[in-house]
Amino acid sequence: MAALVSGCGDSGGSDSSTRDAYVYNLLDTGGRVQARPDGRTDVPVVDAGMPIDAEISRDASPGPSDAELSPLVDLGLNPDAAEMMPDLGADLDDPLSEVGEDTDGDGLDDAWEQGAGDPGRLDWQVADTDGDGTPDGLEDFDSDGLSCLQEQAAGRVSSMTASNRPHPFLKDLLVEVDAMEDRLPGPVVFEQVRDVYEAIGRFEESDLEAIYVHFYADQLDLEPSLFDANFGPRQNLLRTAGPRFDGTGQSFPVSRMVHLVFASGRTDLDTRAGEVVTHQRDIERTGVLIYSDTIEDLFPRCGLDDPPPIPYVTIDEAFAATISHELGHSLQLGHDTELNGGVNEWNIMSVPAGCGATRRRSHGQDNDDIRWGSTEADNAPRFSLDAARLIQLTNILSVDTSRLLDEDDGFEM
Repeated sequence: MAALVSGCGDSGGSDSSTRDAYVYNLLDTGGRVQARPDGRTDVPVVDAGMPIDAEISRDASPGPSDAELSPLVDLGLNPDAAEMMPDLGADLDDPLSEVGEDTDGDGLDDAWEQGAGDPGRLDWQVADTDGDGTPDGLEDFDSDGLSCLQEQAAGRVSSMTASNRPHPFLKDLLVEVDAMEDRLPGPVVFEQVRDVYEAIGRFEESDLEAIYVHFYADQLDLEPSLFDANFGPRQNLLRTAGPRFDGTGQSFPVSRMVHLVFASGRTDLDTRAGEVVTHQRDIERTGVLIYSDTIEDLFPRCGLDDPPPIPYVTIDEAFAATISHELGHSLQLGHDTELNGGVNEWNIMSVPAGCGATRRRSHGQDNDDIRWGSTEADNAPRFSLDAARLIQLTNILSVDTSRLLDEDDGFEM
């Protein structure tokens, strides 16, 4: 029987000639990685099998700064994406409302600054509250790589989880969601992923804070296709399906969004459920791929109906584990390895090679110590303390860089 996988590899290992995609770079040029601009125009859809060096024409001229835009610019969700969005009901109560007034001229709405709840850092009457020479709109108080202006702009677009807006004093992670037709999982999956990252704040003996993940639907009707061992089509899909968010305005911070695509699958590795594709120099050819067909073919699995009953790992749980794992790679995490004496199978960054390991990673079987990751009380994927300590929010793959650090392996644990 094939090894069970909800992460990167098909067996948890890789030799020097067939590295997992998350440690693979197509071109070893040593060129400097360029950041993604916010002011991108729509990218025309082209054949994903196009030559790797083909060029796509676009307007690279910079748009107006966030501070130059009206706080009440209409940032409605892409109409095409909205039609395919799940009905998530009304947004939760959120203090970060806007009234269209900016008394101090820092680009931040008066009500938004007041709603943030700390006038010692954000005073609606003072453009540089802490007097450090950086206007309030450009501050990144929570060190998540997002300025206050970017968090305000992101909050004007409804997320897929109907979650609260990004907050200037809480760590936020923005994710652009694309999907091939009929490959988008249900809303419960995205809620489960949010829970995984929020649970990082539960380690009392550390100064780690919860991370709040916000998913934004972009293109949900990409043409279905299968991939093989050739990296070119996968990288070109990521490049040509870049952020559009029609109608969101120039201030919407697409440059700070992890690129996540739900795709069909791979013909050469039919048990690979997801991967992070890197590149030596081109940030637009990097991102996260989740293989929906593969997950739906493999799960539900690993349960027993006969006494004593063991719950199955469901399709939704497999999706949530895979997304959480691959987003972990985008935050510079490698796999849980033998580095510290053995693989910790309760850590979401492990690669399960059988049903026991799959249940430990998704259901916390046989564990009650949150430092290891998932527990039986959680009954859901979790990061170990060691993994959570290694997360980087200002060196994100497909946002800040096109490659992983630590010799392109990510930081293993």
